[in-house]
Amino acid sequence: MEMIRYLFFIPIGFLLDKVQAIFYGNKGNVFLENNFAPVDKERFDKGLEVKGEIPESIRGEFVRNGPNPQNIPSGGYHWFDGAGMINGVMFNDDGTVNYVNRMVRNYRYELEKKRGNAEIPRLGEMKGILGLLKLIVYQAKLKLGIIEKVGGNGSANTSVVFNDGNLLCLVENDTPFGMKILMDGAFEEIGRKLYECNGEVNDFPFSAHPKADLRTGELISFGYSLQEAPFLKYYLINNEGNMDICLDIPLDVPVVMHDMAITENYSIFLDFPVEFHPEQIVKSGYPIVFVERKSRFGVTPRYSENSKALEWFEFEPGYAFHVLNSWEEGDEIVVVACRSRKLQFSHISNSLHDESSSPFLYEFRINLETKTTSERRLYPYSNNNEFSNCVEEEENNNNNNHKENNYKHALKCEFPVIHPYYLGRKNNYGYVATISHEREEPLFDGVVKIDMTDEEYKIIGQIKFGKNKFGGECQFIPRNINQLHNNQAQFDELEEDDGYLITFVYDEDTDSSSVWIMDAQSFDPEPLAVITLHQRVPYGFHGIFVSSHQILNQKLDQK
Repeated sequence: MEMIRYLFFIPIGFLLDKVQAIFYGNKGNVFLENNFAPVDKERFDKGLEVKGEIPESIRGEFVRNGPNPQNIPSGGYHWFDGAGMINGVMFNDDGTVNYVNRMVRNYRYELEKKRGNAEIPRLGEMKGILGLLKLIVYQAKLKLGIIEKVGGNGSANTSVVFNDGNLLCLVENDTPFGMKILMDGAFEEIGRKLYECNGEVNDFPFSAHPKADLRTGELISFGYSLQEAPFLKYYLINNEGNMDICLDIPLDVPVVMHDMAITENYSIFLDFPVEFHPEQIVKSGYPIVFVERKSRFGVTPRYSENSKALEWFEFEPGYAFHVLNSWEEGDEIVVVACRSRKLQFSHISNSLHDESSSPFLYEFRINLETKTTSERRLYPYSNNNEFSNCVEEEENNNNNNHKENNYKHALKCEFPVIHPYYLGRKNNYGYVATISHEREEPLFDGVVKIDMTDEEYKIIGQIKFGKNKFGGECQFIPRNINQLHNNQAQFDELEEDDGYLITFVYDEDTDSSSVWIMDAQSFDPEPLAVITLHQRVPYGFHGIFVSSHQILNQKLDQK
């Protein structure tokens, strides 16, 4: 097979890449420039400089995943394509801070590092007849065993979750990949995490957004496939780390399902009309297409093992990458998410500034008794009107009147987070990253705190990173996090917002990155602490804070 690869697949891959670069290429690709560009070095830095004071309760590691592209094909690159790189900031018991970054050395990374080229096609290459030919070549490699089909060939670049003593790196087209956290914050690979269900090993894809119910210890998730029916599976992993439920969910067509929602008693699947149609590679240049049909939310009892128990409810067309939270109110299920009217998957670099593609907070309601639904765009407002990042809209007297304003504020935002112990239950506060209006790239210039106690949501705080400074998703760290994880405290012993937000911030003027720790309760615009890093951290996706108690009690074997 090596001879076939050298004589046929390498030359044809080189030819397709070069020809595709003529028509598409990466010139002007914002996701390969500035702080989207990859870094070359893996570092381990001890004793970082700290300005301000790190709260004593923050002991553990802030871990964030994101793309750091390697072997970039000249035929095209998408932000979601890059190889996974985890960045860790370790807060030691003695108050010192370490930084480490490490590529996720899964099958895809090791294969392409060994062969020195992009063996597995990227989203950015799926354009035109040449993209279709690359898919055909890839399928031929799989059939001939030149590339192994080992549950998926994903990049493990999207998120991380800590469950049952395991840190898992996730991407939605592959199975989880386990990592070990050393006591100084460094990482080591453990390997692919394969769950067993119904006596068989499950190698179907696993979502990058599983829901960790910290009150029950369960991990609720799903997986979708763009090629294999039934296209969707539902997973429930119990508090001992075993997969109790692996349920096939029939779908008529394969869809891109990035997130899900849970309540105390239900799991909700988000069937938005972003579908996979490979024939569109030739027709429109991209196989992932927004279709003008109704969105559907599928609701199933959390512990159901029968797909017939699932009910579908329709909403207007749209797309939501991320859910802020969901909960039950009487007969109703409430879901709050960052929702766009449309999704330009192939042009995601500028879609955040297109009105129809910009994400805004939406509330969806499902009445399980009457089988009716409703939805509305949320307009978080402030009495002092000092907060930016809002789009002014003319007043509609039939919807969401605000007596103090003659216009509405529609908050353009993404990366919503809450106190993790309120997942699936009614929460009072949410935090979202605000989208910069001044730049064409998808940049986030601050974070907003939203009071959700009343029907009319209210902005009660905003922190801006400063001129030419941009961040991303924040993580909420409860002030008593280590006591919570050690079962020495109850989640409701403190007020819900009594904790901290943490994120990476990049400064364009100095081409450098830092870590900001902010007071989530007072929402003082000045951070409590800023940790200076010795290397910039490229913009990434999702993270988690792993407490020192969790690090000490890791399970180091993969099942």
